[in-house]
Formats: sequence, structure tokens, C-alpha cells
Amino acid sequence: MKKFLHSHPNIVIGMLAVVLIVALVSFYSWAIGDVFEQMGRALASPSAQSAVGFNLSGASKLDLRGLMNGSTSTP
Repeated sequence: MKKFLHSHPNIVIGMLAVVLIVALVSFYSWAIGDVFEQMGRALASPSAQSAVGFNLSGASKLDLRGLMNGSTSTP
């Protein structure tokens, strides 16, 4: 094996480069396919919350003070 590596270094380096490029292209295509699948799923699904039943006047009257206990300063 050592004789083969020393007698044909261009072939060994070329084959390693080809294997690396194939691995990179396969991972890239897998990632792009996953991104397109998730984007298609996100665009096809309906909105989780609609603003039709939102009570704006009731929300403005909410008093949320005192819900959180403790100090408001960050450590």
C-alpha cells in the first residue's frame, strides 16, 4: 500500500478530491431539499392565529402589572 501511494500520488490525491466533492454535493443537495420541503410545508399550512376574533378594546384594558414577581433588573 505504501508503495502504491508513493508511486501514484496524483491518482490518490485526485480520488480523495473526487470523494470529498461528491460528499459535499450530496450534503448540499440534501440540505437544499430539506429547506425546500420545510418552506413548502410552512407556506401550505394555514395561519395558526387569525386576527378576526381579537378584542382590541378589551386588550387595552388589561392590567398586567404584578404578574411577574421579583426584580426587573438583569444580573
